[in-house]
Amino acid sequence: MQRLEVITRFLLALALSVFLFMSGISLPPIGALLLPFVAQPVLLFGVKYGIGHGLGVVLVATLLLALFGGAELSLLYGVFAILAGVLLGLVGRLRTVEYLVVSAAAAMFVWALGVARYFFGSWAALAGDFRAGLTQQFATATQMQEQLGFSKDSLELVKEKMPQLIDMTLQLLPGLLFLTFAIIALINILSLRRRFPERRNAWLAIENFRN
Repeated sequence: MQRLEVITRFLLALALSVFLFMSGISLPPIGALLLPFVAQPVLLFGVKYGIGHGLGVVLVATLLLALFGGAELSLLYGVFAILAGVLLGLVGRLRTVEYLVVSAAAAMFVWALGVARYFFGSWAALAGDFRAGLTQQFATATQMQEQLGFSKDSLELVKEKMPQLIDMTLQLLPGLLFLTFAIIALINILSLRRRFPERRNAWLAIENFRN
């Protein structure tokens, strides 16, 4: 009976994690709201039945995505697999929440950089693609402002400063990405804390999380 329960929960965690991931990348921008919770079914299963079982879920999910969706999907899912692995390994061992969040975010960030490097082939190609995308976005925004009747002087100033704005945005992107990963890690820690209230004191060295 115990084995049947574990298998059932394993399959449920696997299905939910893959569903949240596929919905998040297939239904932008609304679906992106689901991405922070991709690791949550794995974490809940891993906390209840053991780290090994939780890691088994992300391993099977990664293999399934690689087989049926291609290497790109499995590599993207790896960002959330890394999050699940780090939190399962460190929750309860690293009790300072700041260190826990930074550790998870750093692991996700490094993996994301590796995936980006794999997709684009070089850092120069990556930067060039982002620059082209930002240039297009700024141009579209400027056209919309023109249609809305913004003053020509302000529009000319924006066009003049556009290269500097793009450079500044590119410089901020790594920090914004790391911050995003930190928020995702924090969301998952808060969710785990809510689901397992009896383990709060053992997991985190803080009584009131709002502090």
